[in-house]
Amino acid sequence: MGCECYQHSPYQIAGSVLSGIVTGLFVPAMTVVGWHHTSSATFGLYQSCFTLFTKQCIGTVWNLVPGLDAARILFIIAACVLGLKLFISFGFCITKKYGPLILALGVCDLIGGLVILSGCIAYTVTFEPTVSSSTTDASFGVAFYLGWFAGPFSVAAGICNIYAGKLIGQQQCGTNVSDKA
Repeated sequence: MGCECYQHSPYQIAGSVLSGIVTGLFVPAMTVVGWHHTSSATFGLYQSCFTLFTKQCIGTVWNLVPGLDAARILFIIAACVLGLKLFISFGFCITKKYGPLILALGVCDLIGGLVILSGCIAYTVTFEPTVSSSTTDASFGVAFYLGWFAGPFSVAAGICNIYAGKLIGQQQCGTNVSDKA
């Protein structure tokens, strides 16, 4: 049977806090227009706004810039992996064996963080020559940096939750399995 006297581990609490921070960083990074700016336009992953002549925004246009498409796809994959945590969390209502659930949350955080970092790398490799060129006035925006912060926080949350899941899985009503040896 499962352990009936479950106690929160400091690693689980840290993982939960870091996971909340990831959500606060990832959602705006994915949705806000502001990955990079020029004097005439602001670009996001899924929308671009032109301010010089038309003063209007256009939605996603695929197959123009392969690196941008890669970043978009990777961010969609990361959103799906991190969204999977919602369904895993329903398990807390069904079972008393929390160790495997917390371990699964940690794996989702870890994979999601690595995919976010991959998307940020794809975006950086694609647009860094434009931003660093002395002939343009381009710069990376806030959403770009939010994405770069979300990745490592998600990896850290994953590591904390994986460790907490392993510890809780070894617990037996407050007694650690390693203490019995």
